[in-house]
Formats: sequence, structure tokens, C-alpha cells
Amino acid sequence: MLVLIEGQAPHMISYAQVATGNKHGNQELLHAWRANKAVLYCTCRETDRVRMNVRNHPKYKEHVQVLYKQDRHIDHDPTCERYAEDSPLEIRRVVKRSAVQEETDENGRYVKIFLRDLFQVEKEQAQQPVPASEEVKSADSYEPKHLIKQQRVGRIDKQERTTVAALIREWYVEGLQIAQERMGQLRSTQAILYGMQMAMLEERIRLDKESLKKIAYIPHPRQYPMEQAIIVGFAQACLSIGEEEEVWQISGVKGAFETVHIEKRYLPNHRLKGNLVAIQTTRKQGTIRAMRSIVDAIIHPNGCVWLDSQHEKDLYEELLLRRLQIEKPLRPHDTWFGYRPDFVLRGWSRPVIVEVWGLMDDVVYASHAAVKRNVYLAAEQAGVIYFLEWDVSAGSYRPMLEHLDEMRKLAGK
Repeated sequence: MLVLIEGQAPHMISYAQVATGNKHGNQELLHAWRANKAVLYCTCRETDRVRMNVRNHPKYKEHVQVLYKQDRHIDHDPTCERYAEDSPLEIRRVVKRSAVQEETDENGRYVKIFLRDLFQVEKEQAQQPVPASEEVKSADSYEPKHLIKQQRVGRIDKQERTTVAALIREWYVEGLQIAQERMGQLRSTQAILYGMQMAMLEERIRLDKESLKKIAYIPHPRQYPMEQAIIVGFAQACLSIGEEEEVWQISGVKGAFETVHIEKRYLPNHRLKGNLVAIQTTRKQGTIRAMRSIVDAIIHPNGCVWLDSQHEKDLYEELLLRRLQIEKPLRPHDTWFGYRPDFVLRGWSRPVIVEVWGLMDDVVYASHAAVKRNVYLAAEQAGVIYFLEWDVSAGSYRPMLEHLDEMRKLAGK
């Protein structure tokens, strides 16, 4: 398993090392983990790692601690020694239900999303950049600090909720699948709008309380006005630039577009023209205004691949020239040790994780990147993955590509 402790280098340890000592395992090690709020991941699965925690033993809780997992043991890979159909340690706990769930009904498979903070105006204070993947948190932040005194079997379900940005990524993924199924090889970015329109009309994306069609739309010639809506389309042109706002034309399907007034505090600090955008808006007296910060992405014309920045686009095009099998993780379960990497390359004896560090001059971003980097380095040292990185502030991606080319030669690719 992978062990993460704040202020220490991440490292790998086997279950055998944890089990040494008396029948309750290596208590000195377990107590140290408990005191330092260690975050643990079982490495039995390649992605969506199973989270592990150190908790009080249900019977000897005054002086003995044991290792057990946050959810059920059945979540481990069947080949893992921690896998079990049931566990005696299934004491009452809070079980978090994912904000993104795949379900089926008589019409087939669909994705159900639980949203939060929809159509709420942002506060005036400066907004800190939010990393694409989750921060490492202490084990205590995931479960209640104490088990109840009565050792009752059972659980409390807690429904998590996610952001509009996560909704747009899920909507994009479903739209991409539809476009690929019905159009084959995608060579135009407009194909993604067609796919996303079909995903909405066919209810491949659903919300927990209402239909997606009631709160979002892609500009269409027959689209009826909505007082509040998430508008999704391409940032076609900036029509005017004022001191406090810009006016943008957002294009949709069949030549339709919407004109949106966007306060500068809601605009990204990078080039917006040509990007896929999602804007939470309100319509008053015929004028559409943005209510919150924009969600945007570069959609590459070769395959309509979602890219988070121009730096990612530049690197992606270099990887395409090498004819590599490239994955762009976007969904919540596409995580590696609790983080979602920028790219995953396949075809080697182990996956190649690729990270593009684009904002290292930002203190919050750099701190998050440092932890993420240490996690991947520890996994590489343990022989689980290969890890490649490009710090944009340090210069060109050429050194990273040279390392990649050496790896290809050694692997005979």
C-alpha cells in the first residue's frame, strides 16, 4: 500500500510488514500512523485506489488499533488479500455516495449527477484556483472521529455533491462517446456539440432533482429563452471589451449563437476564443449575463480531445506524432492514488503518468503539485507506474520527450 504522511516522503509498504508483531499487527507502526493522520491507499487496483485508514479496534479500542478500509472489503480487487465478501470490522460508519453515479433503466445506461451551488452568485473575494484533482486530506476528514459506543452493524449514507465543472466533464464524455459511435473518426470540434446535444436529448446525463434540459442548453435555432441556464458552446468572438465586462458570442449548433455579458472577474486569465465554454447565466430584460466563473477547455480537432490548457495542447500534439496510446482522465474514478493526472500513456509494462505543471508561480498550485509529484515518484519507485513531468516555468518540454523516446527505444516501440 501507499503511505502518505504530511511532511514526510510518500512510501510503499507491504501488508506483511504491517502484520508483523502480535496477532493485532505492528502496533508501533499503526500507532505512529494514527498519530500522524496517515492517508493510505491499497495498490491492488490500477485506478480508483481503495482508501485505507487506521482506526480503533472495535473490541480493544482502549489500547489496540487495527487497519481497515473506509468502505467494504469487497471494493478491493479479488486477487488482493484484503478482499472479502464481508468483514467483521463493518461497524457503523459514514459511507459517502459518489456525486457521479452510473445507473440503468428500461432505456439503457445513463449517468446521474448530484450538483451543488447551482445558480448561486459568487462572492466578491478573490477566488483561489481549484486543482483538477482532489487534495490529499487527513484520514479524519473522511470518517467520524469515533465509532459509536454500541457496536451496531450498519451505516449512514451521505450523498456527496459535485460542481458544474464536473457536470460539464461528464456531459462531454457522454457526448464524445455518442459522436464516436455515430460519426466515426472525429475531425471537427463541432462534432462534440452534436454529441452533447444528443446526450442531453436522450437523457444520457441526468440530475438528481430535474432534467438537464431544464437547467442547460446548447444554442439552437429553436431554443426557447430560459431565465437561468448553463449555456454550453464555443467562444466564437469577443464583440466588445469594457472596463468591467466583455461581451462574447457563444456559438452552438446549426448556426445559432447567444450573446453573453461576462464580468472580467468571471473570465479566465488565458485565451478564451475557440474554447468550449460552459457559463451559468441569468437573463434579464433580454440581456444574458454570467453569474459565475466560466468552465472552459480546448477541444482538439483530432478526436475532439478535452485539453485544459495551451501547454497541454502543445504536448498532446507532440505525443500524437509518436503514435502513442493516449488517455485523458476526466471522470472522478479516473484517479491514480487519489489524483487525476494530465495524461496516461499505455503500451509499456506499466502505465506512464504524465503531468504538466503550468502554474508553479502560484503558491497554492505549487503546494498541491509538490504533494502530487511525491506521490507519483513513490509509486514509480515501487514499480507501479512510470512518471514523466514538464514544468512549464522551467522551459521546453523537449527534455521530457527525450526521456520518453529513450523509454520507447528500450521497450522496442
